[in-house]
Amino acid sequence: MSRMKGMVVWGALLAGLASPARADEPPCSSRTAAGQTCACDVRALHPLQGAIGRDEVQHKAEKIRDKPNKARRELEDDPIKIVRGPGDEFYITDHHHGAAAMALAGQPIASCSIVPRPAFSTPEAFWRDLARDHLVWLEDQDGRAITPADLPTSLAEMPDDPYRSLAWRLRKEGGYCRAAMRQKEFAEFLWADWLRQQPSLPIEKVRRSSKAMVDEALALARSPAARALPGFVGDKPESFSCPDD
Repeated sequence: MSRMKGMVVWGALLAGLASPARADEPPCSSRTAAGQTCACDVRALHPLQGAIGRDEVQHKAEKIRDKPNKARRELEDDPIKIVRGPGDEFYITDHHHGAAAMALAGQPIASCSIVPRPAFSTPEAFWRDLARDHLVWLEDQDGRAITPADLPTSLAEMPDDPYRSLAWRLRKEGGYCRAAMRQKEFAEFLWADWLRQQPSLPIEKVRRSSKAMVDEALALARSPAARALPGFVGDKPESFSCPDD
């Protein structure tokens, strides 16, 4: 069965699962217009980044299992963002970690919003436009440059980048602030790449426990050396609190 067919054969799955998608949402298909929200199978979506932070995925999956109705409501307010690519396949532009968490939690049918995009005449034009608009992150789990052909073909195939997990923990602890960013796309990966370069955060220790390395990461993130990174808060007063982060 093709991926597109797999996305529309979803009724039986909806009947058997407490799905984060609304019951009245139509399935995402080649006929679904851009700008509409539809029910998609996250297992059929193509990633637009080369790695994922497994700690964040596991944390989100636990929350979805504990409170599936809350997950559904949150998705209604902020659906997974997808774009239509070559061959009418769907690519995920936002909420990679949330989508992977839904699959891990056993609830792969979710609310997705098809983002309007310029028409493209070739696959090369599709990828060029995504790169121009900061909608694809072409690095692997070690921060090395890759091509679109090297991207994982599904969320299940995404490798773990321990520094991406550390960057997520760092943000949750107030190490930087998304609300203070002018450009939010892939900000956590920019932080992950910077953390990867710090001698006091060796990969062996970060891989063993990203949580154990948060205090060291916090000290580094608030130092002048991190000033150029998005959401830097090292120059904020101690009373500063990042809203909705």
